[in-house]
Amino acid sequence: MDFSKDLFVQNMLDYCVKLIMCFCKFRICLLEYFNVLNNFIIELMNLFFRKKAKVLPKDDMFLVFNGDTKLKEMVCSKSTKISTSKSSSIIKCWDYKEDRVYETNLNMNDLITHYFKSYKIYEKNKRSFLSKIDSVYVVLTDIARSTELWNKDRFKMAKSIIEHDNIFYELIDQFCGIELRNEGDSFLAAFLDKNKCLEFAKNFYSRVSNIHFDEKYKIEVKVVVNKEKILYKKSRDLISQNIKDTYEMIRHTSTNKICINEAFMNNQKDKMFCVHYCK
Repeated sequence: MDFSKDLFVQNMLDYCVKLIMCFCKFRICLLEYFNVLNNFIIELMNLFFRKKAKVLPKDDMFLVFNGDTKLKEMVCSKSTKISTSKSSSIIKCWDYKEDRVYETNLNMNDLITHYFKSYKIYEKNKRSFLSKIDSVYVVLTDIARSTELWNKDRFKMAKSIIEHDNIFYELIDQFCGIELRNEGDSFLAAFLDKNKCLEFAKNFYSRVSNIHFDEKYKIEVKVVVNKEKILYKKSRDLISQNIKDTYEMIRHTSTNKICINEAFMNNQKDKMFCVHYCK
């Protein structure tokens, strides 16, 4: 399908350029804003396009409300009871918990501003957490067959992703960890304490595995626990972009186990774990 001359794609690219310019203004690391921009585009594509056919101007475009109170304030402050404009910049807000749709005057610039502010807070927290240590315990998660599920039903998948994210952020606070990367259907988190890292992994795996995509199908998730060295203390990218062992482990991990390396050998008898022998 050729989107090269499509108005929706052109608008999306314009917004992405504005996001890049915003990052350049604040001198943010190239690798960091590449990752954020990549996630941003994926989120737009998942919500604005359907399998084998783009969303037409007559169709609704949705921002999925994820429980963020600041985002809700922004939506409500710009909401209108009746939307008279058919412009592609108008976005509806879907509150999945109440199954309610808000007509808004939000445009992508509003979303970029909100997204960027949230990102800045996250970066500040990440730097303070990892400033004086040499290594951390990491947990890498990934929802299995996520592309297939997005194509099957984007709204059911959006709802599942929100539940998945809420579980992650609840547990990351409970077990004193920090988010290092968010790739939509995949998280990378860091912990100073090995036991808290393992408890986070077990709780996350158990709860996400019970998310219902629909009446018949539950979400399947892969979870890997590993120990990684921090290679770039003076950079905002505190852990190397190439975490080879951790990502290699998740490639062979089944969806009914938590894969750990040999550093966690004392837990190998737990039925939830399989042991990966890293070099």
